[in-house]
Amino acid sequence: MHMSRNFLFGMLALGILLAGCATSQPPSAEKPGETSPGVVQPNNCLITGCSGEICAEPGQTINSICIFQEWYGCYKTTACERQADGDCGWTDNQALRECFSQKGRAGY
Repeated sequence: MHMSRNFLFGMLALGILLAGCATSQPPSAEKPGETSPGVVQPNNCLITGCSGEICAEPGQTINSICIFQEWYGCYKTTACERQADGDCGWTDNQALRECFSQKGRAGY
């Protein structure tokens, strides 16, 4: 099969373009209160789950049921970080408790 020169140059240019988009640097950690799934926090905890509702140890496999709850947004008021017991978790604070109360999270 004979490929045209334009096609080959186009494929080469696409490969170079895609290679330029790749980065070898790890994702930057975000500030507490700015949560995004898959971002390792400065304290080596990982925000994960379909809606960024889980704070976990990097490398730990935790499954999310991927059903959005309105109160998941409350985690933006706190930080995913090491707790006093050494485990990763969401840091309790007044803003988090108030948000949970407003959003109807039972049992908190």
